[in-house]
Amino acid sequence: MKWKVNYIPSPPHVLVEFEGEFDLAETLKVHGQLAADEHVLAGSPILMDCRKLVTPSISTDDIDAIARSFTRHAASFARARIAFWIASSVHFGLGRQLQGFLGEQAPGFDLLRTDDEVAAWLSRSEPQ
Repeated sequence: MKWKVNYIPSPPHVLVEFEGEFDLAETLKVHGQLAADEHVLAGSPILMDCRKLVTPSISTDDIDAIARSFTRHAASFARARIAFWIASSVHFGLGRQLQGFLGEQAPGFDLLRTDDEVAAWLSRSEPQ
């Protein structure tokens, strides 16, 4: 799995782009990098683009580990809104499963399916 993290100044947000087959260890590295990112700590929204992420072998244990990682980094993510940009019903189902594992323990997140949903979500982050 490949990933990159970029700060996009307008509208201000941190963009995480994933590509290739899901890898839990790499996903946890992303969380660690985001938890230390100056823009995230300042409250910039985080948009995780998962449209090119392939998830043929992701397990419930993987989803649980991701939820525990979000919970561990909750203080770093406390000021940031988080959204996952997804491409398929499978990704939507995995996102809903993650929401279920998180419950009230960590920051919530949105699941976005279309360019219009992403644009609307990002527009909420622009200064008024």
